[in-house]
Parts: sequence; C-alpha cells; structure tokens
Amino acid sequence: MPLLKAQTLTSYGVFLCRRGDRRSALPAAEALRIADGCGAVRHAERARVEWRRAGGRSGTTPPGQLPPQEAA
Repeated sequence: MPLLKAQTLTSYGVFLCRRGDRRSALPAAEALRIADGCGAVRHAERARVEWRRAGGRSGTTPPGQLPPQEAA
C-alpha cells in the first residue's frame, strides 16, 4: 500500500500545482520520502520531478517548514 499512497500523493501534488496552489510541493515531498523508503526508484523519480516542478527545494529544510533565511 505505500506505493499506492506515494502515487496518490504525487497525483495530488500535480493537481495542486496546476491550480496554482503553493502547497503543491508538500504532497510530492511526502511521496518522494515514501517511494525512496520502499526502494521504488521509478515512483521516487516521478515524485522528485513533480516536487521540483512545484518549487520544492533540496537541502536540509524538512517539508512544510521555511528555511532560516525565509523564516525571518
């Protein structure tokens, strides 16, 4: 079931992104975490692409939190 959840979260992130919703990177980031944890390379790559398309950033900032320079 984790892969189905990852796929659903990725699709939801795509939906939000197309609507212009700024939270669209959050579901894709969670999908990426799940797919990576399962070793599902194909699912993880799709989630990674959608995450970046939605404005997700790589780095140490956890999903849903602002980096220090934006939190000030």
